[in-house]
Amino acid sequence: MKIQTQFRPHRLYSVSFIIVLILIILILPLNILFIDSARRSSDALLNQAEYTLGSISSIYVNDIDMRIERASSYMSDIMSNNDNFQTVRRQEGDEYYKLSKYILAQELIENCGQQNCGDLYFLYSPKLKDFLLVKPTLSVALDTQSISDYIRSNITETYSASWNLTDIDGEPYLIHSGSQNGLYFGSLIRLSDTKEAIAKRLDYDSAVVTFSTLPAAVHTDTDSFLTVTSASERAGLFIIVRIETQEALKDLSVFQRYSFSIALVYLLVIPLLILTLAILLLRPLRAIQYALNQLKEGNQAFRLSDQDTVLYAKEFHEIMLAFNRMADNIHTLTIENYEQQLARQQVELDNLQLTIRPHFLQNTFGILFTLCQMGENEKLGGFILYLSSYFRYIYQGIHQLSPFSAEAEIIRGYIGIASVQHPDSFEIAYDFPEDINDVSVPPLLIHNFIENIMSHALTRGAYLHIVLKLEKRDGQAVFTITDDGIGMPADTVAAINRGESVQDTGRVHVGLSNSWQRLEKIYHGKAGMQITSAPGKGTSVTIRIPLLPSDNSTHEHE
Repeated sequence: MKIQTQFRPHRLYSVSFIIVLILIILILPLNILFIDSARRSSDALLNQAEYTLGSISSIYVNDIDMRIERASSYMSDIMSNNDNFQTVRRQEGDEYYKLSKYILAQELIENCGQQNCGDLYFLYSPKLKDFLLVKPTLSVALDTQSISDYIRSNITETYSASWNLTDIDGEPYLIHSGSQNGLYFGSLIRLSDTKEAIAKRLDYDSAVVTFSTLPAAVHTDTDSFLTVTSASERAGLFIIVRIETQEALKDLSVFQRYSFSIALVYLLVIPLLILTLAILLLRPLRAIQYALNQLKEGNQAFRLSDQDTVLYAKEFHEIMLAFNRMADNIHTLTIENYEQQLARQQVELDNLQLTIRPHFLQNTFGILFTLCQMGENEKLGGFILYLSSYFRYIYQGIHQLSPFSAEAEIIRGYIGIASVQHPDSFEIAYDFPEDINDVSVPPLLIHNFIENIMSHALTRGAYLHIVLKLEKRDGQAVFTITDDGIGMPADTVAAINRGESVQDTGRVHVGLSNSWQRLEKIYHGKAGMQITSAPGKGTSVTIRIPLLPSDNSTHEHE
């Protein structure tokens, strides 16, 4: 025997997935090559630019360190071995003090100009309130007054064992001073010249040179800027050089420069190709799939419009026209089959409804006999009128749902007649909402349950209480019929809830089973019935049916 296995395609085998996968396999490797080539070229230029920035800034850092070393050595020599400094150090303010200060100033100008030491030297005697500022390099234009004011105001901060970075009127300086006998002797190195020299040597228009005491003081956006830091060994100083990344990449070749653009174009080709294929292939396939799903879900009136199919390729246009022809044939066959089933179902429903009446007629004849024996002619006439209304009601609504208000009137008439047959044996309470116009029921559905209670729950010597309640909840009419009669065994209740007929003492009781089947056939699973009962504790029946629109209380059953 040959066993056939059913192939169930995995969702990854969809056409759209395969198309995207093929495009990625074809285009992505080329993109990777372009991007890798561009990245290597740009990394090489950035590394070269970084090396250039680092080399130039290192040269000037070394120059600053050399000047610091010379200035520090020269200042130490002056403070230790210079006689004129020793005279000035005593701060006596006499003629010797003034002459020695003048000679010391001339020595600083001559010696420092030759040795390329500090740009400025100062002597400050807080005791004599005397200040001397010496500028060895005459070619440099400096605002000596601002510098003098700064030193006087910050002399205690500049007195330090190391050189410190400071800012005087927007100009960066390195400053250092020593003290003997309360006399301050120090030097300043102007960094603006170094800044200008570095900028001139760099072949970048976006170059920015700054000085800081922190290595990352100007690090902001590492993707937009290339930043190099060089540290001084003899001062707490960092030279930070920054250029724009795009300017560093200006020397890329034409191919290398446009590698990113080419890679981007290829990346954009993927969604463009997917969009094109989606329009030419995937969209008509999805339209056909959607149409098939509509048929699967029961929407047999769905058709693909001619206006849509014209936009598709010839092959898909023919497939969609064939689908419409197939759907028309299915719809015709379905209608014919549905009409046959509906006719057969209506016959079954009519038979179910007719089976209720013999049971009612038996009770009716018993009541008529009782009234005749009692000679209750007036009540007998009223009962005959009730029977007339009863039969007119059921035959008028044999193929329809009836307003519950009409059903309630039939129930009240029946209760009135039953009270004649069973006086002082029961009472019934009605609990209905004010508006019941939107509640429609199959004829005699609720009446049948009231009749069953009167037939099976009444016992001699016991008083029976019946409650008929109607509620509207969640788009449903919920009927609850309860009594405190003899009740039913659990197996009987279970059989009724399954829609089965029950049998006792050789008799088959089909009333409740017929009610259950009528609900199924009329509402197609949207209605329900549930019975709870226990021997000696009464019975409760709950019926749920859908609410119909309030403006049409009587509806043809289709």
